[in-house]
Amino acid sequence: MINRDLAPVAVFCYNRLDHIRLTIGALKNNLLAENTELFIFSDGPKNERENLTIKKVRKYLASIKGFKKKTIICSKKNLGLRKSIVEGVSLVLKKRKKIIVLEDDMVTSKQFIKFMNFALNYYKNRKKIFHISSHSHFPVNDVSTMQKIYFSKYMNCWGWATWEDRWKKLSFDKKKIDIYFKKKTVRKKFDYESGLFWRQIESNFKKKTTTWAIFWYASIFMNNGLCVNPYISYTKNIGMD
Repeated sequence: MINRDLAPVAVFCYNRLDHIRLTIGALKNNLLAENTELFIFSDGPKNERENLTIKKVRKYLASIKGFKKKTIICSKKNLGLRKSIVEGVSLVLKKRKKIIVLEDDMVTSKQFIKFMNFALNYYKNRKKIFHISSHSHFPVNDVSTMQKIYFSKYMNCWGWATWEDRWKKLSFDKKKIDIYFKKKTVRKKFDYESGLFWRQIESNFKKKTTTWAIFWYASIFMNNGLCVNPYISYTKNIGMD
């Protein structure tokens, strides 16, 4: 079942050549890589100084092999991560209806593509499920939990997947979000009482930051959706440098 109709993998990159090499290298080692279609979105330079770095990244991207099909979309100007992700994911979903997403600082295990496709197929018609995560913040000490998943409203974007009909519910609408989160009790649930997440929404509305993931989480939350999370992580973040 998994080998038929595999979801495409979209990788988003910018100017980190060493990182994207590791991301693609690990992805190529996945069990189903040669049967998987790869989309790569390369953001453009912010200034003249970055032209050479971006050219080196794109030269590497052109050399990539080992996948069923490869499509590289290069932006002439710098879109920024939010626009690049939102437009890129929407483009692929319009063509393929489901997607697996990585940024250029994610290193995957060999089972990553297999797990993501299994979850996409299994939960396809369960409309309450909006998002498949490949990373878990929970350490695994008990072997009996390693093959299990758990559900959460919290969205983790360190390697993820979704479907077109769920992604269409993504909203950046300030009025709609302010009305939904008007009550402090609702914001506390959204924050898991940490105070971290609602501050990110406010920071975006005040134009201090421009991010996308917090709005995808808010959209899932507002639609009473759930995310599927593995107890054992299939990705590792190498972008904290």
